[in-house]
Amino acid sequence: MTRRDDALSVAVVVVLAAVVVIAVWPDPRLSADETASQLRARVGADWAFVCSPEENDGTITGMDDVDYFCQPADAAHVEETGYWVGTDDSRIVAIQPAG
Repeated sequence: MTRRDDALSVAVVVVLAAVVVIAVWPDPRLSADETASQLRARVGADWAFVCSPEENDGTITGMDDVDYFCQPADAAHVEETGYWVGTDDSRIVAIQPAG
């Protein structure tokens, strides 16, 4: 093997290791229930929210890290807006109205 082959082998191993780490390492986020609770308090709503996991596929402008789409939990408040919500492992870090 030449030095070039050695360097190429090392580069391949590094890239593969990075892919494995990225694929296995979870995105730190709040639970959906905790996100709903914190969102309710943050926006001052008198109704509950239900949040479902969501990632930004590039169509949600203004937010890079979207973890949930949250909407009113009951039919009495369906006219209220939903929210795109970004979280870390302990709190909401970004909110954007969906409407």
